Amino acid sequence: MRLGDNALSVSDVHSPTFADLIRRLKWPIVLALGVIVVGTVGYYLLWLGDGGTWLDATYMTFITITTVGYNEIHPLSGVGRIFTVFVALTGIASLFYLFTAVMEHLVAVQLSGQDERRKMKERIAQLDRHIILAGFGRMGQQAASELSESGEAFVVVDTEETALDLAERQGYLFVRGDATEDDILELAGIERAKGLIAAAGNDASNAFIAMSARALNRELLIVARADEDAAIRKLKQAGADRVINPYAVGGRRLVNLVINPAVIDFLETTLMRGHAALGVQEFEVQRGSAFENKTLKSLDLRQKCGVNILAILRGSEPISNPDADFVLRAGDHLVSLGTVQQFDQLAALAQEETAVS
Repeated sequence: MRLGDNALSVSDVHSPTFADLIRRLKWPIVLALGVIVVGTVGYYLLWLGDGGTWLDATYMTFITITTVGYNEIHPLSGVGRIFTVFVALTGIASLFYLFTAVMEHLVAVQLSGQDERRKMKERIAQLDRHIILAGFGRMGQQAASELSESGEAFVVVDTEETALDLAERQGYLFVRGDATEDDILELAGIERAKGLIAAAGNDASNAFIAMSARALNRELLIVARADEDAAIRKLKQAGADRVINPYAVGGRRLVNLVINPAVIDFLETTLMRGHAALGVQEFEVQRGSAFENKTLKSLDLRQKCGVNILAILRGSEPISNPDADFVLRAGDHLVSLGTVQQFDQLAALAQEETAVS
């Protein structure tokens, strides 16, 4: 299930905004202002012979529609009292209309928040083979951007309101809570997830996240961030499969940009340009697949789907540039070079071959 599917987007969930409040209050405000204007002009005309001023007329209008109950500023005739009844009834009705519109907006905001949370839970419950991103700081935000561009479905988990507000504005699915707690990871679909990225701000939190995630899903691929080299071993002991020190990676990248600038430019432009450009992906040979116990020559993947096999990962042993007589086994990971369309053809070919066998 991909992030690009409409069913997994939160951007279509409508929450009442300030503009909605303004539209809702437009007619109540117009009605209230109309009553004030009519009342002020009416009292001014009624008291024209008694020395009444515009301030007197405005004040009388306000104490009438707000039912304050002060005495009349100037004497009123029978017509004036009938006019006062009219101003009081319409004024109270307009204020009640205005108050009702405000309350309806507040209730709508409250209900929309509950409805949004419900829809968020439903969308997360639909996810399968997704990625959980624990921590939405600077590194987590970059990881989310990369996951979104690659079309991977993922769920952000964080406790910070500012981080979750940013995730919501980006249209990401998220769970509010501490990723070290089992119930929060379960809300994020840990049992169905294929991977977890522990990108919290400190090594201790990432170790607890990895430990909790590993206890809930033994097959989960866990990648953790480590700020200190000394924490790498502990994170692996806690359950992380891979541990990345961003400073070490950044340092190597800086050096490679100086030593091998053309290679880095190729990787950053050609391999990451978009759906039509080249990319590198891994493909696992499933047990029972027609790829199992077959040579690369007999499969002829280059001719059938256009991908190039760069390397094969067998356990912890990488086999670079395998020859045509190399026999594939179940559990091998094919590191292949190709386009998104070619990778889709490779997956479809594996499914067709398996169905035939």
